[in-house]
Amino acid sequence: MIRMLLGRLIQFPLILWAIYTITFVMIIAVPGNPFQAAGRKLNPATESALRRRYGMDDNWRFYASYLNRFVRGDLGQSLQYERWTCNEIIGASLPVSMAVGGAAILIALAGGLLLGTAGAVYRRSLIDYLSLAIAVIGISVPTFVIGAVLLVLFSVTWRLLPVGTWESPVDLLRPALALSLVPMAYITRLTRLGMIEIMSSDYIRTARAKGLSPARVIFRHALPNACLPVLSYLGPATASAMTGSFVVERVFNVPGLGVHFVNSVLNRDQMLILATVLVYSALIVAMNLLVDIAYRLLDPRMAEAAP
Repeated sequence: MIRMLLGRLIQFPLILWAIYTITFVMIIAVPGNPFQAAGRKLNPATESALRRRYGMDDNWRFYASYLNRFVRGDLGQSLQYERWTCNEIIGASLPVSMAVGGAAILIALAGGLLLGTAGAVYRRSLIDYLSLAIAVIGISVPTFVIGAVLLVLFSVTWRLLPVGTWESPVDLLRPALALSLVPMAYITRLTRLGMIEIMSSDYIRTARAKGLSPARVIFRHALPNACLPVLSYLGPATASAMTGSFVVERVFNVPGLGVHFVNSVLNRDQMLILATVLVYSALIVAMNLLVDIAYRLLDPRMAEAAP
């Protein structure tokens, strides 16, 4: 376990550096620049002065200087929001996205494990068909359609919540539900398949022969092993949900990170693009590390097999 942690901690900065380099090359390769975005036309002298002001007159010098800033925790000055630094923008929007994403993952995990387990235990029953139907709908229906349906139901049909507000914790419910259906669908499928395989294994038959209650066999012996594939999916899914979904945030007027990321791309805000990509990448790497740790805690055989 300790060797694995040390290896991942060494890989962490190397992965972020590789992502930073690839993102930077893509930014400078795309036509256009932040000073000519949104239809603005600056004369060459003004544009040159602005490039010198932000240290962007030489691409590779900017590459080195921004990398040095990032190591020191400075994500740079946004070119789109001149009064805000990237640290301030991410500091204000990331907690919102993480709250919505965290709630979505908890809903997806609870619903997916429950539906997948019930579908595997009661195979070819109404519960099993219901779990499969929810999985198919969650995977097939686009997020913006789910968001629009929830918006109509909660705000127009049932009139439970106002439209387009972000004022109380209750406003978290709709975007979290919309964001949870896709991961819930995958978790349901993975749990169902894992439980079907585990429930037919020899040690489950032995547990039943010993007279253990069905609930103890399912939740104590079968479900922990069936959850291993779910853990692999949870790492990137959690990072993706917690960094915000542009579509969901737009539909429900959530002031999260996803909106700022898309706006930064549209406005060629190079520093904000780099900042959001690096934050997103750091979360993915961190979540995958937590998944590996959870794997070894749930399945000691992996720790024994690790070099």
